[in-house]
Amino acid sequence: MRPYWQFYKDIFLFIVGFSLLGVIAFGVFWGFFFFISFGLIFGFYAFHYFKENELYSYYNLGIKKRELYRAAFFINLLIGLPAFSILFILISIILGDFSLTSRF
Repeated sequence: MRPYWQFYKDIFLFIVGFSLLGVIAFGVFWGFFFFISFGLIFGFYAFHYFKENELYSYYNLGIKKRELYRAAFFINLLIGLPAFSILFILISIILGDFSLTSRF
């Protein structure tokens, strides 16, 4: 479990950065969607681009890239669901009743 957690920690900053842009631009609901989907894909791409040589250490442990991606997806869900639920509740308490869609 430790190598999977280390891999997730390596891609986490990329995921959070991309997701915060989604929260700022589109709101909490879409930010959560970006966190689970596009942020994770962006994190994989950024890891591959910036830290590709670190994949060899995972290969030496007998862990395939696909296993790393799958574990990161599940860890991301376990972290993302409670974090964005709390964020959604805090924003609704601070801002009051608000809709997930914009009103024009």
